Amino acid sequence: MNHKTKTKDHKGKATKKSSLKAALAAHQARAAKSKRVAHAQKIDKQKEARSKKSKVSNTRDEEAPFAVSNTLEVKPKSTIPFEDDDHVLLVGEGNFTFTFSLVTSILPTSPRHQFTSTSYDSESECYRKYSSDTAKRVADLKAMGVKVIFGVDARNLESCKEIRTMRKHMGDRWNGWNKVIFNFPHVGAGITDQDRNILTNQRLLLGFLSSVAPFLSKGQPLKHRLSKEQIESSDDEDMELTLARSEHENQNNQTQVSELGRRAAPSREGSVLITLRDSIPYTLWDLPTLAKRPPQQVHGMTSRPQPKYLQVRSFKFHPDAYPGYQHCRTIGLTNASNEDILRGPCRTWEFVLKPRDDIE
Repeated sequence: MNHKTKTKDHKGKATKKSSLKAALAAHQARAAKSKRVAHAQKIDKQKEARSKKSKVSNTRDEEAPFAVSNTLEVKPKSTIPFEDDDHVLLVGEGNFTFTFSLVTSILPTSPRHQFTSTSYDSESECYRKYSSDTAKRVADLKAMGVKVIFGVDARNLESCKEIRTMRKHMGDRWNGWNKVIFNFPHVGAGITDQDRNILTNQRLLLGFLSSVAPFLSKGQPLKHRLSKEQIESSDDEDMELTLARSEHENQNNQTQVSELGRRAAPSREGSVLITLRDSIPYTLWDLPTLAKRPPQQVHGMTSRPQPKYLQVRSFKFHPDAYPGYQHCRTIGLTNASNEDILRGPCRTWEFVLKPRDDIE
């Protein structure tokens, strides 16, 4: 009787440990299939484009055989997913150039207390790993009124004392953040085995999506949500959206001032924005599926069920749209320019919590 019970327990543990691996393996298989289909569609479109271009070129040659063609370089349109009154939390910052660009160039008129920027590294480690001007940049951000915090694990935001203190001081006025940004997340562990590398980074994403859920603002749904049909088409298509600034309901979105002089985030649902390289192996992480249909629980991370998200949109990320932004790797700054991420396309995914998820 005891022997059977032990055997049953052992099988149960083995099943639980393998559940995440099996689920993520299924994600990878779906991603690979989707990639093959997308690649075939891309080839077809390229052939069609070349055919049209050839016809146009021949027509021009016939009409003006001696004309000189002047080609104008058209810069791609960039989607900037921020509102002037957004309260923004940035996680995983390295040299803080994205934060600096966001504060000084993208939202220069927004009150600085609306921005909280965090780094996984300690302050000394951050300055050691990244460019020599990082310390001055951080000092400038602090002088502007931006909250900068070091030693913050995106997978466990609740453990950050400063974040807990902010929430405590705001009391009932606390409404989290409207936007939480995680640019180019990567564990930086130097894992050479691709399957292990994928699994490790998927656990990072799942941990972050679970950790950030209680810190997203609540209120009116975002007005730029896509329909189901648009979401499905935007996964593989370059779908750039022209969004008007949202006109928020005055009564529902009135901000309140706390005793510390800090305003609560506007009453609209908060969103998570994650940017990744749009190429293998990053596409094999299958971020959209992890967010929308995650494993029920991730073994060894939390006993709380994994929250589910809705995909709002995805769009190309253009680093040049953020003046002064310099991409740097998790292991440290190996390239002082954007060359590394300009070698291939990048994409930003925006998600909001599913309404039925009641996360305290």
